[in-house]
Amino acid sequence: MEPYSDIGSLQIRVLRILWERGDGTVHEVLDDFPAAERPAYTTILHVLRTLERRGLVAHTKQNRQHRYRPLVQADDVEAGALQSLLSRVFSGSAQRLVARLLEAAPLDPRELDHIRQLIDAREAEAIAPEGTR
Repeated sequence: MEPYSDIGSLQIRVLRILWERGDGTVHEVLDDFPAAERPAYTTILHVLRTLERRGLVAHTKQNRQHRYRPLVQADDVEAGALQSLLSRVFSGSAQRLVARLLEAAPLDPRELDHIRQLIDAREAEAIAPEGTR
């Protein structure tokens, strides 16, 4: 199992902050949360230590603080989390996942057009003769 297949929402939020910043201390990560949603210092410290144990972030010591940086790319975490969701919730059925997404989320016409283009490209790959891929 990938280290990010069962990643929690707060862990993802912290990683997103680190991906945007490049790195950060616990205080810097906290400052990037909206004031109304800001977790406790110890909560973010615990999340960062957990992410480090899982091999998703690393730290360097800077004076008396630790500066954390991500060791994984957003695309890899998204793919692992999606694969886990597909397996756990949708019994591996991509059709059920996409159907639920289309039913549940309002999508603007540009997003729908882009989704159609992705499907068309994937379909062309699937039907192309073996030697032309």
